[in-house]
Amino acid sequence: METTMRKLLSLLLLLMAAGLHAQSVPQGRVQPTYIVQDGQVLGQLALDTMQRRQLEAVERRYQQAMDALAANYTISDKAASVRAEELAAGRQVEFKAILTPDQFARWQQMEAARPPN
Repeated sequence: METTMRKLLSLLLLLMAAGLHAQSVPQGRVQPTYIVQDGQVLGQLALDTMQRRQLEAVERRYQQAMDALAANYTISDKAASVRAEELAAGRQVEFKAILTPDQFARWQQMEAARPPN
């Protein structure tokens, strides 16, 4: 579950590192955005403003759900682990819907190449 929690923080760190609250890029243009997971820069994806905003919203919902899960002391470790994996899978589905196939493939490659924690 610790690894899953670290993965959960990945996009949040991405959004903070990318400065998603910065000015928008013109429509149709993309801007390099650093992908940061567990405090490590994994690489960059070229994202447009809409994609960055959508990813930010997904990550915000995901982080809130993970925070609630971490604060739930009535759930067993196994159940918490299963729920964390469900949340991570749901986030991945949302990422896939937001990113282009090439961007999503690159994100998966960066995540897979990350050293284990």
